[in-house]
Amino acid sequence: MTVIEAGQTAINKPSAEVFAFLADCNNHKQLMPAQVINWQSTEVTCSFTIQGTADLALRMKETIEDALIALEPDGRKPFDFMLKWVINPAANGCTVNAILEADLNMFLKMVAVKPLENFLKYQVEQLKTVMNG
Repeated sequence: MTVIEAGQTAINKPSAEVFAFLADCNNHKQLMPAQVINWQSTEVTCSFTIQGTADLALRMKETIEDALIALEPDGRKPFDFMLKWVINPAANGCTVNAILEADLNMFLKMVAVKPLENFLKYQVEQLKTVMNG
């Protein structure tokens, strides 16, 4: 299993507020880069296309109030993975980390780790912008 992390990012909002935002998949569109198209979502699912890469569908698998949101593939997937948003209380709000646990073969690992890490970092920075906005 390959673990890719965005890294801890401070957000000046309470963990409950960040959790509430991330617990609704409709809000995740605001965290996506421009190359994400064909967005569709409900409160617990989302599907989209990353131009030139893949069509993905995700669904909420697990939530722990104010601490964790876990999304898993829904339907066809390029590889097995789990996307986790980990939220921890901090002095002036909370910290958030996006973690992707993926079952990547050696070839995929060589070509996909850096783009996936950049994708996670982008999402966390967007979350910080949206929440602190």
